[in-house]
Amino acid sequence: MMSIINIPFRLDQHAMVWSIQLIDSSSIAFYLDVSLAFIYPANDLHIKKYSKKDFLLIHETQQRYETIVRPYIEQNQLNAQWVYNIIEGKSERERILLETEQFIILPDFMWDGKAIESMHILGLVKTHSIHSIRDLTSEHIPMLESVLEKTYVIILFL
Repeated sequence: MMSIINIPFRLDQHAMVWSIQLIDSSSIAFYLDVSLAFIYPANDLHIKKYSKKDFLLIHETQQRYETIVRPYIEQNQLNAQWVYNIIEGKSERERILLETEQFIILPDFMWDGKAIESMHILGLVKTHSIHSIRDLTSEHIPMLESVLEKTYVIILFL
């Protein structure tokens, strides 16, 4: 036997969320929890945030990184200007959750500031020599461990 529990609750005047739980009463192992958010009126940012995104998987070797990816990153430095603006304190100062000498932690700009479940955290390193994960070396391990530890603590207290 399958039962459906429908529990509506109002988030604000424009959004209604239902928590729908499908429970197979013969087995506790089968459990599905689905949350639906209805946003009205929805603006372009809402539509972009909740639209399906296409993904592409590329096998990147060290050679491809050195000959294709790294030159592309270096030629298109203007694309990373938003990162440098945050690091240099020119933008997003009010959104920073933590700043150390080595890195800054802040929520992704797409986050609505309310639903913790949809929050993505950005960790920005202050050095300009790291452009991608390929630039990391064993020397960066203490910094990466610090980012992980401090981000975990921040998320616990949000």
